[in-house]
Amino acid sequence: MGGNQGSAYQWLHTGVLVVNLMACYRENKLLFLISACNFHFVSPEHVCSILASLLRNLRGQQRTRLLNKFTENDSEKVDRLMELYFKYLDAMQAADKKIDGEKHDMVRRGEIIDDDMEDEFYLRRLDAGLFVLQLICYIMAEICNANVPQIRQRVHQILNMRGSSIKIVRHILKEYAENIGDGKNQEFRESEQKRILDLLENF
Repeated sequence: MGGNQGSAYQWLHTGVLVVNLMACYRENKLLFLISACNFHFVSPEHVCSILASLLRNLRGQQRTRLLNKFTENDSEKVDRLMELYFKYLDAMQAADKKIDGEKHDMVRRGEIIDDDMEDEFYLRRLDAGLFVLQLICYIMAEICNANVPQIRQRVHQILNMRGSSIKIVRHILKEYAENIGDGKNQEFRESEQKRILDLLENF
């Protein structure tokens, strides 16, 4: 097996393990991913980062195999993904409420909220869980655009059951696209932004 192909299969194997791990994830618990006698400490951020990377880069049969994991056992991996979505959405709404209150107090005191201050607020939001929430929304958009009706229907069904909306997911992803590629060249930034916005159109 060639170097590139072997690397792709290794990534896919890791991705399948990570997706299976999502079926076992529960709030406030950290789990161990066991692979070839190696132990890796796994957090939701790591799980979502790996999944987002796999969905962004895998093609053909490897991508199909990964997507099929989301349909197994009555789409239980989709259910776990949505659990994480609502958990981090709740955390972000609480963080945004606090930051909005601070901004209101600053304006009332006559203080100016400049670009540096806005950047600081944004970094605080990322630390509070926005980064993971953005990754989750990206994963949702990828799997809903994969031409697998079962996945798309399950995501929309859960959103409706919880009284949520696709508009919220789109807003989060638009903000993600606007801030993506920091430190990268302009061509990379524009390419990634276009790809994310294209996903949004069909979400």
